[in-house]
Amino acid sequence: MKLIERGKAMSSLKTKNIIDKMSLEDKVKLCSGADFWNTEEMDEYGIGKISMSDGPHGLRKQEGAGDHLGINDSVPATCFPTACCSSSTWNVDLLEKMGRAIAEEALEYKVDVVLGPGVNIKRNPLCGRNFEYFSEDPYVAGKLGAAWIKGVEGQGVGTSLKHFAGNNQENERLSSDSIIDERTLREIYLAPFEIAVKEGKPKTVMCAYNKINGTYLSDNNYILRDILRDEWGFEGFVMTDWYSISRVNGANKGKNVQGLLMWAGNDCEMPGGNVKNMLTALNTDKTLRLGDLQKSAVNMLNVIAKSAVFENMLDKLATSDDAVTAAEAKQAKAILTKNKAQKVLDDLGYESKEDADVKAQIAAAEKAKAEAEAAAKAAKAEADAAKAEAASANAKLEKNAFKGCTKLKL
Repeated sequence: MKLIERGKAMSSLKTKNIIDKMSLEDKVKLCSGADFWNTEEMDEYGIGKISMSDGPHGLRKQEGAGDHLGINDSVPATCFPTACCSSSTWNVDLLEKMGRAIAEEALEYKVDVVLGPGVNIKRNPLCGRNFEYFSEDPYVAGKLGAAWIKGVEGQGVGTSLKHFAGNNQENERLSSDSIIDERTLREIYLAPFEIAVKEGKPKTVMCAYNKINGTYLSDNNYILRDILRDEWGFEGFVMTDWYSISRVNGANKGKNVQGLLMWAGNDCEMPGGNVKNMLTALNTDKTLRLGDLQKSAVNMLNVIAKSAVFENMLDKLATSDDAVTAAEAKQAKAILTKNKAQKVLDDLGYESKEDADVKAQIAAAEKAKAEAEAAAKAAKAEADAAKAEAASANAKLEKNAFKGCTKLKL
């Protein structure tokens, strides 16, 4: 499918109601990776794939076979100082500038989401990934992470805030259990994520491998839904860390846990490959609820509709001279430029408070404008009537004066 056609399909979500058109299997595929670095592409619905790449300190995009160890070659990209180095500057402007530079390379390589930043706390000097975390101070980590996110997202490229949360050791991190009391959890381990989510507004969040207080993060409803979405207002999609689903399945003695993960707030399984299990959970086991699948599919589409690829589609659409009319192109462009006021999915009833507030402001402004125009029209009509009345009076005076002059001559 051509970009222009896909752009038209996505811009007309309000009338075509894509979610309702999609089959259950397609909704499941949308929420599961197509391969190591990409989500599913569905031309029949105008849905483009989301291409991801590692890269808190520079892109690590693999053109060929993908792996999480960096064994296969990656495309040439700039290597930036690691987070442990850049954070020593305490310079949020520098981190935002770094984010912009990485985003420019992401756009060049057609990467939609850069997997970073990592804002976990440096709890132990032996942690093997301390180099890619900012600080042992939650405020510093949150502020620098938010700045980096703003830099990347400001260029139209998405980010994935990670590893959410309590991932503070590498030794057995796939199965470790972080036992943390509520106050410590809130003030230290969740604080940098809260700052980054509220200020940076990342398009995605990646959940960690480990457990918190006995529950894996990938199926932790309290962390992913109650806190991340309900308290902090996160509106993107949550993805698993790579292959974490198989580890959770193993911990549950092979039991199909896809339904549990989606109920907990996981929208996208990476790198995928479990569509059959998800359909079984939906149709046979009944452990995956249709409502949870629906929410996850909408969360995925929200991010896809805001991607740089989609924006480029609308740019092409706005200058196209094919079947779409000029009015439709203008409307499609307006959906992009007034994204906060009118999401492409708002007819499905999924609307944030911020969107509603902005729409209300626009509606109030349009109402005020209409009232002002009506008042101006009424004033003009009144002025025209007064002018006509004055003209009529003048005509009568002139007529009477003419009669007076005639009588005088006689």
